[in-house]
Amino acid sequence: APATRRRAEGCAAMSEPAPGFPPAIKGAFESAGGVHLWTVAWLVLAVAHVTQAIWWSGFTAVPGDLVDGRFNALVLEHGYQALRGLYDFFSPGQFYPETGTLGLSDTHVGTLPIYAVLRVLGCSDMLAWQGWFVIVAALNAWAASRWLGALGIAPALRGPLAFAASASAAMVWMAGAHAQLLPIFSALFAAEQAVRWSEDRARWRWLSCAGWIGWQFAAGPYQTFFAGVLGAFAVVAALALRERRLPARPVSEARGCDWAGALAVAVPGLGLCAVAVIAHGAALRAGHSRGWAESLAGAPDVRAWFTAAPTHALYRSGWPGRHSDWLEHVCFTGFLPWAGLAAVLACGWRWRRDLQGRRALVFALAAVATLLFFTRWTESGAGAWTWATRYVAPLRAFRASGRIVILLQAVEVAALGVVLSYLWTRARSRLGRGLLVICAVAVAAENLSLHPMATPVAQCRARRNALIAAWRAAGDRPILVYAPGPLNQHEDISNLDAWSAALLLRRHTVNGYNGSRPMAHTAFLLNMTSENALGLLARHGVPASEVSLVTALAPEAERAQGLVHQAQRSLPQLAGFSLQPVRWALFTDAAPFVVEGRTMYQLTPPAELEFAVPEGATRVRAEVALRPGCYDGDGNSDGVGFTWVLRGADGVERVIMHEYLNPRDHAGHRGILPRELVLPPGSGRVLILRTDYGPAGDGAWDWPLAGNLRIE
Repeated sequence: APATRRRAEGCAAMSEPAPGFPPAIKGAFESAGGVHLWTVAWLVLAVAHVTQAIWWSGFTAVPGDLVDGRFNALVLEHGYQALRGLYDFFSPGQFYPETGTLGLSDTHVGTLPIYAVLRVLGCSDMLAWQGWFVIVAALNAWAASRWLGALGIAPALRGPLAFAASASAAMVWMAGAHAQLLPIFSALFAAEQAVRWSEDRARWRWLSCAGWIGWQFAAGPYQTFFAGVLGAFAVVAALALRERRLPARPVSEARGCDWAGALAVAVPGLGLCAVAVIAHGAALRAGHSRGWAESLAGAPDVRAWFTAAPTHALYRSGWPGRHSDWLEHVCFTGFLPWAGLAAVLACGWRWRRDLQGRRALVFALAAVATLLFFTRWTESGAGAWTWATRYVAPLRAFRASGRIVILLQAVEVAALGVVLSYLWTRARSRLGRGLLVICAVAVAAENLSLHPMATPVAQCRARRNALIAAWRAAGDRPILVYAPGPLNQHEDISNLDAWSAALLLRRHTVNGYNGSRPMAHTAFLLNMTSENALGLLARHGVPASEVSLVTALAPEAERAQGLVHQAQRSLPQLAGFSLQPVRWALFTDAAPFVVEGRTMYQLTPPAELEFAVPEGATRVRAEVALRPGCYDGDGNSDGVGFTWVLRGADGVERVIMHEYLNPRDHAGHRGILPRELVLPPGSGRVLILRTDYGPAGDGAWDWPLAGNLRIE
């Protein structure tokens, strides 16, 4: 009976929302005020950790790179300009004359008010972007602290655990690479309201919770979806573990200010959510969608469980396991979260009859179930998530499921925090509680990350201003077409240069970058040549008198940016090829893919590789395939032609082998197919591999692969 009474008392103490600091906690610190300052100090450290790219540079750099990082900043700037009436909100100034393209990726509607207020206050676009990053990081830390407080986490533990939940190594890396993943505060506020509802059964909390969920969708659909998956597993676990005979909880009497506060969250939250839904709906109605192959590639494998982010200060990238095949597959933030998760499962099961024990177990089970759900177990796509995306096309919008690690870490930390606080109520000595604080600090410290992605503000402005100068020199007309041809940099950077210039001048550009792209623009955006640009304009009926065609920047600007015009695309060293191409013509980059454990290169048609054949060589062995996803799921490739040609010293070409592979309709054409070619004798021979379209005459879903070319 005494033991039962102690458990009940501990459960009651830990299930309180605890707005103040229990007197017992004061034993570990000088005063409750000291505990408060301890928590605030950790929240400040959390913000500094996530935003280190800004302050470490002295506010001369912005988070992210010249592609995704800058893209998110431009989306916010577009939103601000749309609020001023300079653009249609749903149709940014890129991809002209296409409309309704905002919903092709994150709209940032939920956090646009933060950016817009900073711009109204006189901040430049770059300074407002930095301010947005800092404010959102601060909201994340605050929301994490409130959620942990609602769970009854002891204030002495709450600070370091809020750091680990809101500023983890995964957050520093992911938010630096993809800023749309930074806002999680709305999901954490919604979780806080759900926990508090379990305590007081106040109906107004449901309205508040719905508002925060809607706000999270407007701020970032990815994190909303992940929060929904985690929440669903948590609800299932809670229902499975609930006591069959629970005493009825009293329903707290709601005050008018409670409902007013809930409405103050719900009205803007659900309103912003509606705007985001309209934007994404417009993109879907326009026929924009993602293929199943992207979901297959984006799902983390088992190696990702033990792959650290490149920015991790304690563990090198890919350690302690083999490096995963994608830098977003980084589910390892340290040993303590994994060890803590195992400990929580054991302790939670033992204490499952107590409220806090059940809570810890529910969070731990939700984290484990979510990780298993999103894991891709085989290269062919065995796994619950890959199976779901194969048959439910809308789920493919969340293709990069490895990004779940941010919220997964938060839930793991919460579960560990509940157990540590459960132990806190039973620890009667300062030494015992001090060890618990050290444990929480260790969890936070193991997430230390350094040197996230950052781009100098001066570089962003120099690129934009150089293109504006070239635009004006090319006629200063309302519409920009930037068609420099092949460069020694990725075309996405050039396309964003164009949109950045158009935004500053409040104009439009045919160029653009987004999570997807209008199909009619694809050929030009991937091959930014004058011919492709003129063809695109002609198909859309855009008068030449409205267009400034820029093919090059001023020579001094190109030298400053290190730009080099090339006759053809760059081609890296091809792994597994005993011969390297001497000449090539590529429609897109020859991207590597791991298929059946082997590295293959995608030669999107039309493509051509030329190899100088050594004297005395008599045969060639190689492997060809069509990439999984282009013919299964929603893939609809009508096939690809592979042609092997031998050109002699006299310039005469002889076809050695031609085949048309259509794995959609012929099962025998699936998988990696070995090929052996007999070479006619001669000197000065050149072997040519060509890929071309199927019968439909277009490249839709045509993803041919070639690899492991060996000469004998």
